Amino acid sequence: MKRIKNLVSSSTQPSSNDAGVVRNPASPTSSPSVAAIQPKIPSQNLNEFFGSSSGTDVPICELEKLPADATKELIQAISQREKFYLENISKKLSNTILENQPSYDKELQRVRDLQKDLKDAYLACQKGKSQMNFFQSDRALKLLVQYQHLQNLLSLQNSLNTIKTLEYTDVRLMELMGEEKYPEAIQLCLECRKVSAAYGHYHCIKDLSVKMQDTLDQIEEQIDEALSKVCDNYDESTYENLQASYKLLGKNQTATDQLLMHFTTCVHKTAFKTLLEYASTKTEKVTIQKKTFGDICQYIDLSIFIPCLVALCRSLSNVLWCYQKVYSWHDNEKSDLAAPCLETDHNYIIQKLAKGKQRVWLDVQSKVKVLLVSADMANLEYEQFLKIIDVTNIFISVGEKLCGKSPNHSDDVERFSTDLQNPIYDLSMQYFRAYHKKCMDELHMFLTNEAWESCPVSEDFSVLQMAEFKPYHVANRREMIGISSKPNIPTGNSTMSDENPFPKLFDISLQSHTEASENLESLYDKEDNSPDFSPVTSGPILTNSALNVLRICGKYLSMCEVLEPIATEVIVCMSRLFDYYWITVYQIFARDNAHNLRLTEKLSTTLQRIKSERSQHVENGGTSLALPTISPMINILGRETLHGFHNRIIAAESLVNLGEQFKSLRPSLEKVLKSANAAFLHQFYAQTVDACIEVRSLVYYPVAAGGLDYGETVRKIPEVNWAVTEIMSQHSKYVDDFLVQCKVFESKLLSMLSGCRNSEDIMRIIWKYCAVLCNSAFVEGFSCVKKCSNEGRALMQLDYQQFISNFEELSRLSPAPNKPFVENYLRAFYLSEDDFEGWKEKHGEYSEKQLSSLLSCIVLAASKSKKSKVRNILDEIKKK
Repeated sequence: MKRIKNLVSSSTQPSSNDAGVVRNPASPTSSPSVAAIQPKIPSQNLNEFFGSSSGTDVPICELEKLPADATKELIQAISQREKFYLENISKKLSNTILENQPSYDKELQRVRDLQKDLKDAYLACQKGKSQMNFFQSDRALKLLVQYQHLQNLLSLQNSLNTIKTLEYTDVRLMELMGEEKYPEAIQLCLECRKVSAAYGHYHCIKDLSVKMQDTLDQIEEQIDEALSKVCDNYDESTYENLQASYKLLGKNQTATDQLLMHFTTCVHKTAFKTLLEYASTKTEKVTIQKKTFGDICQYIDLSIFIPCLVALCRSLSNVLWCYQKVYSWHDNEKSDLAAPCLETDHNYIIQKLAKGKQRVWLDVQSKVKVLLVSADMANLEYEQFLKIIDVTNIFISVGEKLCGKSPNHSDDVERFSTDLQNPIYDLSMQYFRAYHKKCMDELHMFLTNEAWESCPVSEDFSVLQMAEFKPYHVANRREMIGISSKPNIPTGNSTMSDENPFPKLFDISLQSHTEASENLESLYDKEDNSPDFSPVTSGPILTNSALNVLRICGKYLSMCEVLEPIATEVIVCMSRLFDYYWITVYQIFARDNAHNLRLTEKLSTTLQRIKSERSQHVENGGTSLALPTISPMINILGRETLHGFHNRIIAAESLVNLGEQFKSLRPSLEKVLKSANAAFLHQFYAQTVDACIEVRSLVYYPVAAGGLDYGETVRKIPEVNWAVTEIMSQHSKYVDDFLVQCKVFESKLLSMLSGCRNSEDIMRIIWKYCAVLCNSAFVEGFSCVKKCSNEGRALMQLDYQQFISNFEELSRLSPAPNKPFVENYLRAFYLSEDDFEGWKEKHGEYSEKQLSSLLSCIVLAASKSKKSKVRNILDEIKKK
């Protein structure tokens, strides 16, 4: 009972906030009220409640605490309180017994085992004592002593045999080490050490113990050497033996630390060895070996740079693959663990390997990064540079796959990949800008020597038929049918195969993009049976320079696939190629005509933008590329060639067709560009590309301006007798002469436009300009008439109606453009002097001479009182 009370009291903790369970006995003179007696859960030491003495009678003790004047109600309240205490204490006692039940059962079992051992010892002593009765005689005692002596000799013989076996153990250990059976060797060595410790009292065994320790150290060194070979030549059975060996030695954690050091050393040695094979120098190899890794990179010739990079990436990816195999082996080992100490070692190893994976990935990237930044790639060919970027991207993909995200480091891969992506971005940007400058210089040379003749292309020509677009076109087709154009990086369990699958990816990268596209020729031919370029003239008009722009854009678009970080810069440069061709056509064929025509807002905005970008490029340190000029062999000013009509057709239509090809590329460009840069692409197409139509109109203006002799018509109109007194029914002769010119001009246009697929559009543009110029010629000729009667005004209207009706039939333009310009002018002759001033304010398109001619006619017809007013208006016009 005392033990139980002690257990109960030990499970109860005192609290400073509790007021106590039992009140101090009240004095006989004072009796506590019934309301003051409230039951509370006991929280004080229960020994005080039961009594400090084991012989205390609790009921008697409680009765003694009652006051002398206790009432019946008070006794009942105290009784209820004690019942409450009894229930709670019983619960606590039961809980305490249940909590200590396992300890009680364990202690009880130990007592039982002790009783059994004592009983067995007692029986053994009894049996030995009873058997001693057989050896009471001297002869029996001597026999017993001799038997004891025999047993000692046999024990000595066994000891000597064991020592003899230990002498030959060294040979067996050497055999096991030669066969790389390290667990058996360690097991044998540890057993020998244990035996030698048991026989340490023999002098001959002392040297053997020291020798066994040296052998064990030698085995550990050989295991460490074999562990270092795992870093670049992983074999699961070998690694499993090594781990079993370290487990026998009790150095699992030490082995992991040592393995991480070996991987770091292996990365350096592998990279150094690979570069040493490709380093070219006049000095001996021994001299190169004394140099640092960065210095050796300087000896790599550009002609062998790509094979060297591939070899380096292949060898370093093999190290990463071996590391991942090691990590997977330990990760899969968790299910075989049973002992807590083994689980602790496993957790330590996994954490170390997880962190070491990121460190090895950093070391590997640093080697590739040093090699990349050490090379001068400005003089590399386009295909060669794409190979370098392709190989590096494959290496990054392999590294991210093998050194993937760990649960506790979700952003490690992104952060580590930047170590290679940043130099790739810098190299790509540096190379592309130099390459773009070469392309711009090449385009400048093409445009300077451009003959403005059409290159023969197929009738259904598409930019995707060009060889430069074929790899990109095939990649899109492959993506549409669900075949990835990116290297197939093994994932999941495939990375854990016995053979490393990643070096094959780098072997594929050695093929050129041209060879790769040829390998996919069957897929391309199956899905696109469009014929290649053929020497026919029915196709779209494209100059050699325009085709060169498309070829360069095809290369740029292929770059966007490989050089994804600088895709925006590449597409911006594509737009600059188009801008340069656009501004060249405008500069050579349309600039001189701009002052004769009012430029639209779109055209003015485009010109201002291109001019601003060219000046900004110079301010940012770029070189200003001069605009090309037309060859002196090409005449675009002679009337006999209609101001170089043929060359103008080629220039204008090639610009429009180039814009159409760029429109077909828009979905591809939008796919490459991010949404943040979509506004730039929209502006480029809305302004520059769409403005090609307006540039085409300007290019054809000189043809219309020089195709007809408008000056001759202006000179012939004043020669007609306009002071007739009768209304004429026959138009003047100059109208027929002018229409004959138009018909001759039409025949020349049709002969030069034969075979042109856009001949109707071109004719419409030229006739629109001719209509405007003809109307201007009529107004100018009518303004030169000095004297004209009302019947003469009717003849003017007759002449114009005759001309314009035939012109509309000839040009197929109805109504003719700018027709109101003549009609309003002829109607103005009939205005009064009061209405003329208001008419003049509404029609500001007429020149001072033309208005003065109108006023002169009005003065002649005006009354004397109105002539002064008309002369004042005429003076105001002359002053302006």
